[in-house]
Amino acid sequence: MPTATLTFHLPEENEEHETTIHAAAYRATLADLDQELRTRIKHGDWPQNVKEMLEELRGIIRDGMEGLPLL
Repeated sequence: MPTATLTFHLPEENEEHETTIHAAAYRATLADLDQELRTRIKHGDWPQNVKEMLEELRGIIRDGMEGLPLL
């Protein structure tokens, strides 16, 4: 089975390191957001105004990124 090894020069590349070790969580957050948008587009389930919609979508992002470092 192929393997890959990533090397980071810390502390200079700490941001890159953090991004890499949390990549699956970031990807899952994007997948959740994509699924929410797909569902809303399919069923037409939108809030009354754009501000409400954006607040709801931001909530999905914040929930998915809770506890993750902000880059």
